[in-house]
Amino acid sequence: MIRGCGLYCDGRPVHDGIDLPETGSTFDHVDVSRLEQMWDIARAGADDSFVWLGLREVDVAELGLAAHLFGINDLHVEDALSTAQRAKVEVDGERVSAVFKLLGYVEASSDVETGQIAVFVGPSYV
Repeated sequence: MIRGCGLYCDGRPVHDGIDLPETGSTFDHVDVSRLEQMWDIARAGADDSFVWLGLREVDVAELGLAAHLFGINDLHVEDALSTAQRAKVEVDGERVSAVFKLLGYVEASSDVETGQIAVFVGPSYV
């Protein structure tokens, strides 16, 4: 599911003339087309121009679409989808992938909830 998306040029958000994917919707082929257009703009901009895409509770198909668009390595995608993956950071040329473990304390039950977040950073995208 799309949590958020944005285009930043020269370090500032761009809203005019940009057809952003809808927050809360499933990431699909229509969104890939929109993202490709945004990414072209970011790559043509200054060094601090980039596309940001946030996905939440992502499934294999959604992450696969994003990975294909941005050229993210299949092994990094597998790491992001595996809840058993250990926390790690990998640098591959201009691209960085990281898996972070999250912990949250539930005071009412004294339980600790766990989760993870995967971050991919590359040429003009996060």
